Amino acid sequence: MFVLCNVFRTFKTRVIIYQKGEELCKYDAFRGHQFRIFNRANSYRTRSYKQTSAIREEFVNYFRSRGHKVVRSSPVVPFCDPSVTFVNAGMNQFKGVFLGKSPPPAPRAVNSQKCIRVGGKHNDLEVVGSDGYHHTFFEMLGSWSFGDYFKKDACRFAWKQLTEVFNLDPKKMYVTYYGGGDESRLEADHETRDIWLEMGVPKSHVLPFGARDNLWEMGPTGPCGPCTEIHYDFLGRSNAAEWVNAGHPDVIELWNLVFIQFERCEDGSLVPLPSFHVDTGMGLERLASVLQGVTSTYDTDIFQPLFSLIHKSTSAPQYCGKFGLEDTEGLDTGYRILADHSRMITVAIADGMLPDHNHRLRRVIRRALSVSKDLFSRKERAHELLFDLCTVVADSLEGPYPGLISRLDCIKAVLSHENLMLSKLQSDSANKWNEILLERPELAHIDIKSSPGILKVLKELEVSSNRGMQEIDDEKAFVLYDTYGLNEAAIRELGTAFDLDFDSEGFHRKLKEARDKSRKSGNFNSLEEMVPSKAIIELCARGVTPTKDDLKYHYSRDSLGRYQFAAVEAVIQAIIYKGKVVSHVEAEIQEQEDFGVVLDQTCFYHESGGQVADTGFIIPLNGNGQKMFVKDVQASGGYVVHWGTVMKDQNGSLLSENSPQFQVGKTVKLIINEENRLKIMRNHTAVHCLGAALRHSAPATAQRSSLVTPTHFSYQFSVYGIQEARPATGNKLSKQKSETVSDANDFSWQKFLESAEKKVRTVVSGKEAPVRRKTLTSIQLLHEMSRASNKLEEIATVPGEVYPESGVHLVEVMVSSSSGVLDNLAEIKVEDTKGNDNLLMWSREPCCGTHVLDATDILDFCLVDVESAGSTSRIVKAVTGNNAISAKARGEQFLLKIKDLERRVNEFLKNAPDDKDSERRVSAQYLVDTFENELKSLKTSQGMSDQSLADSIPFIDRCHSMELISTLESSLKEYKKGIDHLRIEQEILSAVESLNGLRYLVHCIHPGHSQSDKVLQMATKFCPKDLPVLVFAAVNDGKAVKARCVVPKELATDVFNAEKWITPVMKIFKGVGSAPKGQDPRYIFNMREKKFPTDSTKEESARKFERARKVAQDFAAKAFLN
Repeated sequence: MFVLCNVFRTFKTRVIIYQKGEELCKYDAFRGHQFRIFNRANSYRTRSYKQTSAIREEFVNYFRSRGHKVVRSSPVVPFCDPSVTFVNAGMNQFKGVFLGKSPPPAPRAVNSQKCIRVGGKHNDLEVVGSDGYHHTFFEMLGSWSFGDYFKKDACRFAWKQLTEVFNLDPKKMYVTYYGGGDESRLEADHETRDIWLEMGVPKSHVLPFGARDNLWEMGPTGPCGPCTEIHYDFLGRSNAAEWVNAGHPDVIELWNLVFIQFERCEDGSLVPLPSFHVDTGMGLERLASVLQGVTSTYDTDIFQPLFSLIHKSTSAPQYCGKFGLEDTEGLDTGYRILADHSRMITVAIADGMLPDHNHRLRRVIRRALSVSKDLFSRKERAHELLFDLCTVVADSLEGPYPGLISRLDCIKAVLSHENLMLSKLQSDSANKWNEILLERPELAHIDIKSSPGILKVLKELEVSSNRGMQEIDDEKAFVLYDTYGLNEAAIRELGTAFDLDFDSEGFHRKLKEARDKSRKSGNFNSLEEMVPSKAIIELCARGVTPTKDDLKYHYSRDSLGRYQFAAVEAVIQAIIYKGKVVSHVEAEIQEQEDFGVVLDQTCFYHESGGQVADTGFIIPLNGNGQKMFVKDVQASGGYVVHWGTVMKDQNGSLLSENSPQFQVGKTVKLIINEENRLKIMRNHTAVHCLGAALRHSAPATAQRSSLVTPTHFSYQFSVYGIQEARPATGNKLSKQKSETVSDANDFSWQKFLESAEKKVRTVVSGKEAPVRRKTLTSIQLLHEMSRASNKLEEIATVPGEVYPESGVHLVEVMVSSSSGVLDNLAEIKVEDTKGNDNLLMWSREPCCGTHVLDATDILDFCLVDVESAGSTSRIVKAVTGNNAISAKARGEQFLLKIKDLERRVNEFLKNAPDDKDSERRVSAQYLVDTFENELKSLKTSQGMSDQSLADSIPFIDRCHSMELISTLESSLKEYKKGIDHLRIEQEILSAVESLNGLRYLVHCIHPGHSQSDKVLQMATKFCPKDLPVLVFAAVNDGKAVKARCVVPKELATDVFNAEKWITPVMKIFKGVGSAPKGQDPRYIFNMREKKFPTDSTKEESARKFERARKVAQDFAAKAFLN
């Protein structure tokens, strides 16, 4: 084997490798550009290589053998970190440990963490696929020391694994350390430098860098420290020091070791932490590319199976590893996009994220679907190729990350829906976009398929430009970037097209502000803690201890099943009045004036997690009968503030100036409104039961929000996989408020919700369904989630919800295996679950709310309203307990009314007159009108979605009722149509008989007829075939007019034909018309419905009809005379 190198003036080196006279492969090395290998076999390597699965396993086992506990990967949906959309580093799940908010899982830990990076400074989505190393999903190999070993052992462990376990050449590796000399206030990390030198790393391979590369900070304040990085030179040059951290893809950062030893204070100073930590991270994909002898991560065994599937499924040319201008058709870029995005999509959806919750996920899905459609010609089946790729991904990652395969149904449902929506959106947008390009061809480079929302942007920019806007400022540019997914180049093109300046500097400044804001939120303080009110600041300054509020969970049931809420005594720590902290409530406070009381402990529930606060009373001990009515409870900065008003004492007096009852240090008795609390508990547990029923009834569903009150609860959720089918008769409940909710009651949704409601009722009506509460740290919760072995044990979380680092309450509802609610989960074996006494998990959710101790205490349950919040989202309202019992009773009464009306209508239709007797028809018409009014009244009484809950009936009963009403309306409509047929036939035949030899007919249909859309068609149908006819009629309760003209073909001329004849009539009514589709306007012509002016009287309308009749007769008479 020998190597031939040619150096070109373009700073490009072409390297050709020969063996036995045959060219094996060649590569081009560009200074500052992608280093690529061109290979005929594509999978060629000069030596055997480790598979990625073996690399992952060897990394974990290496640290396990050195006392590290293996910690499972957390989901990519963050729990406790509002600063990131997805988990993007291995250390995310341990932030609470570094911040001192939760204990570490062990002194030493190791894992492989699923990570997603979409967007941002270092990973713009548009870059993924254009080079050989950017990814949306990647795996981070990590090791940690929590106050155990530090720099020396961390460096030794890393170096030994790379050189002895993975057998990497030390001569190809360079290490960096923090060299100081900047504004970070941190001295150079000579300790780490000396450690590397002592280990034998050559001085020329130990390089200092500044804070940008070798200083890690969690945020503007908080834990921080220097880091050291290990870089790898693919080419193995004698000295590649100048290429380190210079952006050259053939010298890459391989492993980053972070030493967390300081805390950054608000003033910027650094304080040593009580214990030092080590956090290391190494990208598995990069390590695999090094160990497998390729420079692009896409050439590793991670992506080859995906490329092979694409090739076999689409018959596209094989992947060749081309980039940039050489990838002339963009096919290899498409390969990389599909393979990468399928990995991100699989993991994100499997971990509970849905497109409704995250626009970045939707953007990735749409980009992948567009590539599948356009580059691989999958068209309407684009989602099938993407799902096949997701199946391969799930199979390859199931070992280290269990649970992916079990979520494939969910992934399939999401992709199918998103493909349908994207196709519809692109179809609707394409025509409009083509029209825009005719006027603005300079916008042709913008990808409308991946950003169809740009049409809204264009409309907004056009309006703003016409109003004198001079530039796309930083605010507008950031919205275009963050909301509509446009990159900087697209924003600049839009500015040029509309002759608007683009504030590039302001845009970058806005991006930095957003990143800084995101980083600040990583300190896990609530808004009140970050920007506290003056009262909260003063409470902290006074050293007032936070309120202990776990007593809200202390309640029990007696032997008869009655709930017991113990009265609690507490001490007043502070009083807040008009925003100020005071020692007591002054006597001048009048009734109905609000003030807040902060206690040392409380049993009141403060508003949180969608559950409203408790109400009740605070009564001073040894007082004179005065008490405070608590109408709201809020928490801020760890303090629970009870807001309310003073009530009169038994003598009718308010506060006494000499002896204030509400003052600091006073002992008080707390009494909650037990009836309200129990109702809230029933509703909140019902929320969990409904959520479980929905999850067990659909492939993909997730909660979006909820509101729990004493009277009812509302629950918004997203769901995929519900077929958009409608019954033949239709079952619209009412006229909807807007078009966005027009499909709120589709038949498929009705059946889906009916099934979920039935499951909840089964649980509620069972013998027992214990509700358990466990208190965990966030790390323990993640461990519980990773242990789930089947669908029943899965823990449901709300995507985007921020959970605390500690004190997380896991609420579990158990059901009997014989209850029947698990019939559709027959594949789950009872012995595989962790229930006792034949009880199975039904619902598992982290929740801070209060719940009944057994779900059967809910008593009863029913949905009372459903509202659409988008194509995949619904908001349901439901009631429990006595409210549900009352609603069901009202539903039964309502159904009885409809059944009675159905009986009377059917009896009438059975015996209704069908002859031409006018008197009998008038009588029948009266009954029909009576029935229709009754139906209208019934529909109005229960058809509106904003009705009072006090008057509501079960949603399913309402659906069934509206189906019956719809059927009755159709039956009456058919009967009326038959009557119209007879009446119009009689009227037209009579008119024809009275022509007395006249060769044409002009007739106005009698206004007493039905307002059928086909009344004019029926009229002309009953006329002789050789008779020219012009008829018109008042429609829409006399508020409009329509006309129709028919002229036999043999009688039509240029002077007399249907269009010519009806034209003067249309002029009188100021109407317009046309021939039916495919018909000749000379033979048939219709005037469209034309409304009369709102101020027009019946007499004026009658005069117009008479004029129209006379004009039509005169025109016909003149034409025939000629």
